Amino acid sequence: ESTPDGLRLVCREGDPGIAIDRIRQPIEPGPYVLSFRLRTNGDRDGEVFFTVDPKITLPRGERIAFEPINDRQWHEVRIPIKTDKSIVALRLDVCGGEGEATIANLKLLDQNDKTLREWKSD
Repeated sequence: ESTPDGLRLVCREGDPGIAIDRIRQPIEPGPYVLSFRLRTNGDRDGEVFFTVDPKITLPRGERIAFEPINDRQWHEVRIPIKTDKSIVALRLDVCGGEGEATIANLKLLDQNDKTLREWKSD
């Protein structure tokens, strides 16, 4: 659900979170940084999945685990995506179990912090 604060997710066991099945091309090759603000009370770690192969559907592909701070406060999150190829799909799971999360300012950056793609919640 879109809110003034960002995209609000209600997490349940096995939820995919946010799936970006096809990233608009062309996009320069990586490495990248996935950057966003996160407020959550989820009960487990998060994951990012990505692929550089258009034949692969997520969550197959590369997996990056991260540990959100689940204290209901806003936190800046930066997740390095180490590839030298162009990313074609992305999935962000901000909580692995039960809880709520709000995501804002979701961006894919290059290694110099230039915004390559930005997803707004409105």
